[in-house]
Amino acid sequence: MNDFQKMIAEFGIKKTMKLVGYCNNHVIPLLKERRIQWDMTPMRIIFCGRTFPMKYIDNGDAEEFINSLIDEEGQATLTLYKRK
Repeated sequence: MNDFQKMIAEFGIKKTMKLVGYCNNHVIPLLKERRIQWDMTPMRIIFCGRTFPMKYIDNGDAEEFINSLIDEEGQATLTLYKRK
């Protein structure tokens, strides 16, 4: 290995900012489109009573959850559970 080449690892802040950017570009527009309120910090985002950790935000679960709230015709979906 050359003396001028070094191994460079991503620092935690760079990883966090990359995931926050992903959230700002993919999750937040869906929330705004559906007029859903959210609470976001660099560590997590909360909406509709669910918490999504920022370190797993790019796995698609948040987008899937948002899309499951409204069906193809634009109607809100509602699941009723019966108590025993």
